[in-house]
Amino acid sequence: MTFNKLFSTLLFSFLYCSLSSGIALAKPTNIPGTKTFFELPGQFEIAKQFTGIKHKNQEASISINEIQAPYQQIANDMSFNNLAGNNITLVRQDTVKVNQTEGRFIKVKELVKGKNMFKRLLLFGDSSSSVLIVGLTPFSLDNTLGKVIEDTMLKVIWDKNAETDLLQGLDFSIPESKDLKYTSRVANIITLTKEKANPNDSKSPIMIVGSAIDKSKITDLAEFAKKKLFLNNSLNNISILKSEKTQIDGNAAFAIVAEATFSDKKIELMVYQLVIERPNGYAIAQGRVGKFNSQIFLNQFKTLAHAIKFK
Repeated sequence: MTFNKLFSTLLFSFLYCSLSSGIALAKPTNIPGTKTFFELPGQFEIAKQFTGIKHKNQEASISINEIQAPYQQIANDMSFNNLAGNNITLVRQDTVKVNQTEGRFIKVKELVKGKNMFKRLLLFGDSSSSVLIVGLTPFSLDNTLGKVIEDTMLKVIWDKNAETDLLQGLDFSIPESKDLKYTSRVANIITLTKEKANPNDSKSPIMIVGSAIDKSKITDLAEFAKKKLFLNNSLNNISILKSEKTQIDGNAAFAIVAEATFSDKKIELMVYQLVIERPNGYAIAQGRVGKFNSQIFLNQFKTLAHAIKFK
């Protein structure tokens, strides 16, 4: 998995919160759902909308993404060239010492939803797992908040052996099924796969479930759901076979069953997607599996998605 593909497969984007400066640090606090710990500066609190911490009053944040992939594999692709795009300017990139190991640090200036923001990315890990930390600061406040964010990120503690509840801190719950079990969590996204599944087998069943904050009102849920499906960069040749309106835990929802091929590999897949409208955003569940003998997993995708509960 390249650094670019890692982010293109995520279904959601998570925006900002913030930090304050000049206040004494407390003892390390565990970030719910992760194996990471931060010393929280004053005015910081655990975020409810994403995995990380945020300032109570300003638009700045630090989010945590724990990834089941070797550090070096991701670090090889983590460069400004792979991040470059419209409205992104490199400020600096360094090799740093973090959590008693080598890490990769990049700072860029980026236009996010019409606002100039500084984004700091810190990647570290070992031969099997990685941690990606993203800090966001408004351009106008970087002189005061930037150093606090950066210092907090670089002082992160990662206890790989810590016990963790992958659902802790999420605003939803979803059960496991007979075959599909919790595998990993990145930000507000839970992944379910078969136990001991080969991560390189594109035909193997996988289900990704998450929620996102979006203050803009969804005017047409069906069109919104179809757009989310067709914007998935890992799916090509998408053909919707059936769709329907439904209700999930008292919320309007729209379900789609579709055929597709995986990326450029021409592997035929079946896809089940459910988009649920929420008061301040939406939730989405998407499962995919190789087309051959897919019905058993399409049924499990649907059963799990319809069992989603909101907190």
